Amino acid sequence: MSLAFMKQENKRNSTNVKETSQKNKTTLERGISVIMCCYNSTSRIKPTLEHLASQKLNPEIECEVIIVDNASADNLKTTVDEIWNKCGNPFPLKIVFEPTSGIAFARRRGVECAKYAYGVFCDDDNWLAPNYLLKVIQILDANPYIGIVGGCSTPVLEVDAPACFYTRCHRLAIGVQAPFTGDVTHRGFLWGAGMGIRLEVLKSIYDAGVEPRSSGRKKDVLTSGDDMELSSWFILARYRLWYDSNLRFQHFIPKERLKDSYFEKFFETPQLGFHNIYGNYILIRYGVFNHPKKNKYFGIFSAFLRLKAFWYIVSRASPLDFIQISKFDRSIKALTNSSFSKS
Repeated sequence: MSLAFMKQENKRNSTNVKETSQKNKTTLERGISVIMCCYNSTSRIKPTLEHLASQKLNPEIECEVIIVDNASADNLKTTVDEIWNKCGNPFPLKIVFEPTSGIAFARRRGVECAKYAYGVFCDDDNWLAPNYLLKVIQILDANPYIGIVGGCSTPVLEVDAPACFYTRCHRLAIGVQAPFTGDVTHRGFLWGAGMGIRLEVLKSIYDAGVEPRSSGRKKDVLTSGDDMELSSWFILARYRLWYDSNLRFQHFIPKERLKDSYFEKFFETPQLGFHNIYGNYILIRYGVFNHPKKNKYFGIFSAFLRLKAFWYIVSRASPLDFIQISKFDRSIKALTNSSFSKS
């Protein structure tokens, strides 16, 4: 979908989002906060910080780096301070502590400490291209209806990978998230790795009492689904998800994550079922958004997906989970003081 077409299609939605931004209680300064969640990261964080230090930003753009120590057992603070000093302290950097294990809780802690309106979640093994932060700012500045933006990545492998790596690497946030740059709201989520986001909106969602149901990865537990949950909150808040193929980063994969034992554990661990409830709830309430088949098959495709979603909710979902998402939906809509405009 072209940007021009999307602007025309979402004219009313864009106006509503601008009004929402003005009504939100949370007001942050103009700039960008990079939030990096770390658990025993000292062995891999050096090149990540070096790539952050090499970001090309306009002089008027403020930037900060927030390192969230998620109950690490290594000497994270000393290591980070030493590396950042060698990089010349290009941006203010602070280290905060989050005792509750799980990347979802660490990201929430980072958001609570952020001072700027835009943010990027940079994992401790994500090597951002020099223009990454600037492009995130440009995309969010130009498109008020976009709440989350994601990019693509190429792997940096410490050792040769097993063959199955190349067929399943998308689960490791490697590759592309869509064939072309454009609106991917119908996809339902963007990777947490390298995610550009409106922190004002996310802070307001947290302030409304919306809590993560998925912890995400924690210590040696490979649970996923936290990025899908976060993306769903923004869809409920009437924002769109956007993929841009010019947003690029390298994803370092250490040898420990390329062993057969790791792959067996990772791919045998089911993704959190709760994100399926989010997706089906959104389908039932708000339709299929910009799905490529929507225009071709008109209402038939939307009706089919809604019936399928309803059957999933009835047959497989816990009523308590559905009630919880409904509560989140009401809380988030109270922030916008408006209901969704149907897509």
